[in-house]
Amino acid sequence: MKEKPLVSVIIPSYNRARVLPRAINSVLNQTYSNFELIIIDDRSTDNTKEILKKYSEKDKRIRYMKNKHKKGPGGARNQGLEVSKGKYIAFLDSDDEWSKDHIKSSVDIIEKTNIFACASLCRKETDGKFEIQPKKEGIKAAIKISKDLLLMKKESFEERVIDNKFYCCHLNTFVFKKEILRKIGTFNENLPAAQDVEWLFRLTCDFDYYILQKIDYIYYEGIDNIYNFKDKKNIRKTTLSKKNQIKTFKVIKKYIKNSGKFRNTKRSIKTIHQHIYDNNLGVIKIQDNLFKKIYYSIFALYYAGSNIQRKKIRLIFKEYYDTKSNTFFSLLIARIMVRLIYIIELILKNRKKFN
Repeated sequence: MKEKPLVSVIIPSYNRARVLPRAINSVLNQTYSNFELIIIDDRSTDNTKEILKKYSEKDKRIRYMKNKHKKGPGGARNQGLEVSKGKYIAFLDSDDEWSKDHIKSSVDIIEKTNIFACASLCRKETDGKFEIQPKKEGIKAAIKISKDLLLMKKESFEERVIDNKFYCCHLNTFVFKKEILRKIGTFNENLPAAQDVEWLFRLTCDFDYYILQKIDYIYYEGIDNIYNFKDKKNIRKTTLSKKNQIKTFKVIKKYIKNSGKFRNTKRSIKTIHQHIYDNNLGVIKIQDNLFKKIYYSIFALYYAGSNIQRKKIRLIFKEYYDTKSNTFFSLLIARIMVRLIYIIELILKNRKKFN
């Protein structure tokens, strides 16, 4: 009987000793047994090493590595890719989990076809509430192969970008052939956040992939998640996360401009500008410093300025001043600020025209 191909499962982790066993157990409980589990410790200061030592002593498929210096999620994943030996690769975050058939279902589909990657649905849990991702509108460009299987063609990728739904599946739902890395490369370690979004952008732009219509991945949004913006006590952290995502979308914009794969480059870039605007807006909403609010307002309008968007920013300033003084004064200052922003916007657009 032919041996099933080796799958390298990579878990990057940083100070997740408390929840890491949940992720590890969901891998060890897979119905697909021919895998190696590579856990990259990104310089944790908790008892991660002790926990992993116990697991690796019981199961030789587990490999533990600790980075010599902190690299972040993208760098940790790249380290795992570098030492991986499998024909297939799958990623799992250290605080999440898979269903027991995740690897088997994905590998079976890929082995039967010429497709290089397979993803599934995700159940996102936030404060005990659940949401299925991607939503139906996010996969409307898919071809229905069967009741349980959809095909996302790379030719439809530009349509998904323009429709503002290009991020159609979570990284941790993907199982893919390692050989695709020769074409699309690894994670961009120069990006401080959303490296997975940018990498998946490249993958789904260059390769067709299947989406299994079943939930194989559960994403838990905890207080220490990098994308958790609800922690109002930690304004610096939440602001930083939004600013870091702005950098990621600028890299994606550059890729669209230089790849030569888009028929309607201007419309695609306009979509990316909207993402940059939205993230600037996020910084404005949670930033408590007036001058930084003005700074990010200018750049938000620089990328996607319109009467409606100026009104949104005016309301943000009004809300800010409502907490500082009376309503009349707050509205007056807000209007002055938006007029000033509009003038600066016109000056900037005359100096540099965006494609």
